[in-house]
Amino acid sequence: MKSWDNWLDEYYSSYLEFVKNRVKELCDQDKQQYTQLPFYTPHGISHFKAVEDMIHHLIPENRSEAFTIQERFYLLVSAWVHDLGMLTSTVSQVYPEKALAYSEIRNRHHLISEKFVVDHWAALGLNEQDKEPISRLCRFHSRKASIEECEEYILVGLERVKLKVLAAYLRLADALDVGSSRAPMEAYVVCLTYGIPLDIKLHWIKSRIVSGIQPNAENRNIIVQFKKPVLNGDTDSSDTEPLRKKLLSVSNLVLEDLRSELQSVSHVLTKYGPCPYLDISRTDSSIILDTQTLDDLKELVVNYDIMMNPSASKLLEMIIVSIGNILGVELHKSKVSKNIISEKPDEEVLNKLNGFLESLQNGPIQARPCHLGLKVIVDNFRKMINEKRKKEEFVRSISDCYRKHQSIRSQIRTNAQHFMEANYPGLLDKYCLNILLYGYSELVTVALCGFRDSFLKNNGIKDPQGVYNSKIEKETSKIINIYVCEGQPKTQTATGDHYVYHDGSQYALHLHRRNFSNIILIPDIIAGYIIAHHNIDFVMVGANGISSNSFWHSAGHCAIVNLVREFRRNRPVDKPNTKVILVASSEKYRPGKAQGDFAPENISVEGTENWIENSIHIVDGCEFLKVADIAVRETNWMLKDSKLLERIIESGAVFYNPLEDNIPIHNIDYMISNIGYDEINEENWKYLIDEHFAEKANIKI
Repeated sequence: MKSWDNWLDEYYSSYLEFVKNRVKELCDQDKQQYTQLPFYTPHGISHFKAVEDMIHHLIPENRSEAFTIQERFYLLVSAWVHDLGMLTSTVSQVYPEKALAYSEIRNRHHLISEKFVVDHWAALGLNEQDKEPISRLCRFHSRKASIEECEEYILVGLERVKLKVLAAYLRLADALDVGSSRAPMEAYVVCLTYGIPLDIKLHWIKSRIVSGIQPNAENRNIIVQFKKPVLNGDTDSSDTEPLRKKLLSVSNLVLEDLRSELQSVSHVLTKYGPCPYLDISRTDSSIILDTQTLDDLKELVVNYDIMMNPSASKLLEMIIVSIGNILGVELHKSKVSKNIISEKPDEEVLNKLNGFLESLQNGPIQARPCHLGLKVIVDNFRKMINEKRKKEEFVRSISDCYRKHQSIRSQIRTNAQHFMEANYPGLLDKYCLNILLYGYSELVTVALCGFRDSFLKNNGIKDPQGVYNSKIEKETSKIINIYVCEGQPKTQTATGDHYVYHDGSQYALHLHRRNFSNIILIPDIIAGYIIAHHNIDFVMVGANGISSNSFWHSAGHCAIVNLVREFRRNRPVDKPNTKVILVASSEKYRPGKAQGDFAPENISVEGTENWIENSIHIVDGCEFLKVADIAVRETNWMLKDSKLLERIIESGAVFYNPLEDNIPIHNIDYMISNIGYDEINEENWKYLIDEHFAEKANIKI
């Protein structure tokens, strides 16, 4: 007998079992008629049961009497119907004449569940009077629905039901089902076979590394236990530490996500609930993981960075290493990679590589079209696959790519040092150097290290790179004041004012890791003020791609470059002549001209109103303006205030956030690349693109 058998009386126990059986029949029919939504973790009977069990653990028997038997029934039955909106058969009944994309089903499943309960309560075995509270619980189990909008109480006949706190416990119980039961091995392997996208693969991996969750109502704490993999003797020792670090990152991501869920409802639990949980903590248990999960964790060391890293150069490195992992080779900076890690049939390896390239084409390349260097690599390897090249040729090619990529960083650092020594020797005796940065760039950071090297050498250090992490390097870093723009267009937020990504913060932390200390984060809008009043010597930017007449990067770079050009037109004589420096590598070059201005040519002033009305794209409830073929960021960069968003939508205002800029090369003052450094003007820019990029890529303009 379970400790929670006394939660319900005989009537409600029978009622609950009747609804469960109806839900099980619905799930079985869905399995027979439809396939599960590809890639997503299962939302079926095992999940419903796990959520019901978690509710009992969150609210122990001795505290359940804070709720009426009717309220307990609503909470338990909602565990079985809250995710019905993820069933294909349910979606087809709610939207019989509309085909929803898989991602849209996932984003709207709480609303689909709500409507299904309202429209098909009888098919679920529910009484009509119960459809409203249960459907409302379906809506508010998701973070996409603000718990603040949920009614504190709802009347069902003569009974007052504490709806908001029930929704809070349901949401928390649903979020806590992240263990391996959520990603069973059979479904896990099948899903991977179909080429699971990297971002969704992370959710499966998260489920595979959690061994258990234990709420402790007395201590108001929830403990999450993670599997700590025991690596066998076959694992290269050089792989062990990166794997452990990345696994820690993934487990911390699970904790962060769960804490965010708890944070979204903790005030409700504290005010109304018998068990007000305040925090989530972790513990680890050593365990030998199954081969499939261990192999995917090794890939995740790289794939996690592919998903999360904003830097084009770092992304290129991650892709190159991923291809090397798939081919089964260790990549070396200075020699051909010959060490075979695993022997698999060539056909199997190349099929896996082709799937990976497809995922890049449909993922990072589609999301970041200005990453021309990434596209070059993907195109080259897809061409080799189409030409049916041998595996040995792929190994040689990726080895060359890796060695070239690693040497580029060293060359850029050296060239940046020589640039300062040759062009600005007077600055080396200054008390400080003021630099403004826009857009996270690894190569700009490398160039800044080169600038620091020039100061070190000016102070008598013969080998500046030989004093890494020393006191003198840290002291010299204080000479350089670095103003970092926040990169507002890239900002992504989540529920509870949580930042998914903030460009300026990530840039600042990366600079700090390279021992720069005088770092000042600024709003983008005040960059003009900083340039005019803070004696900025250089504005430095990186590039996602170089074309035959311009460089490409995220939107906002054009504004920063133009700010400098405008400032110089009316520059006071006592202010420095601020220069814009582009730092880029030859591996990011792709021939062809920029795709023209961002404004669509076929739009007249008279037609603007209709054009805007017909170009709205709705994503997660937000309305985005879609302009011709221009790539836009369809993510909410504002705080997730649902009431404010509703007012904005009601007003008719829409969001518009273009993804990328292309800036004419001759608008830049200096270029630092792995080839060298040069001053740019309107007469020599074509020659310099050829010299720095096209010629080194074996392409002539």
